[in-house]
Amino acid sequence: MTATNRIQAVAAPHMPPRIAALPRHRGLPVPAMVQYDIHGVPDFKVIDMAKWTALVRSRGCGICGAKMGARVWFVAGPKSIEARIFTDLPMHEDCAEFALRTCPFLALPRFRYIQALVKVEGVQINVNEHVSTQRPDRFGLARSSGYRVVVIEGGSGIPMLQAAPFSEVQWWREGQRVA
Repeated sequence: MTATNRIQAVAAPHMPPRIAALPRHRGLPVPAMVQYDIHGVPDFKVIDMAKWTALVRSRGCGICGAKMGARVWFVAGPKSIEARIFTDLPMHEDCAEFALRTCPFLALPRFRYIQALVKVEGVQINVNEHVSTQRPDRFGLARSSGYRVVVIEGGSGIPMLQAAPFSEVQWWREGQRVA
C-alpha cells in the first residue's frame, strides 16, 4: 500500500466536514495555507505567505481556513511547543487531530523532510532557517487562547507566531495520541 493510499484509508472515517469541503490533489485535501506552483499544483511543503497573512488577520484555521473560536491548537515538535514559536498556523482541534493522523510528515515515521526544494520560476519559496529539518520522534498538540505575530531577532525576517501560554498539551506519535 502506498503512503497516499494509507493516508486515504486512515483519513476517510475521521475527516471533519470543513476539511472534506477543501479542494483535492491526488485525493488528499489541500490545506488553506498551501502554496500552488505556476501549473496550479499544490506544494504541501510550502506555505503561501499571502494566505498565511490573511488567515492570521482573520483568525482562520491553517487547515480548513474557517474562522476559529476562543481556543486554537498548534501542532509542532517538542522544541516549538517548548518555545511557543510556530511557522504553521493554529487550527481547530478536529482539523489539528486530522493533520496528526494523516499528514505524511506528522503520521508516517519513515517520511523524511525534503531538504532540497526545487525553485520554480515565478514562485517565491519561503524557507525558515530556524525550523529544524529533522523529523522529531513525537509531535505536540497544544491548546492556547491566542497568538501574536513576531519576527525573530537576527533571523531570516520571516514572520512567525508566538502562542499565548498553553492550557493543555497532548503528545502524538505515528498518528496516535500517546500518554
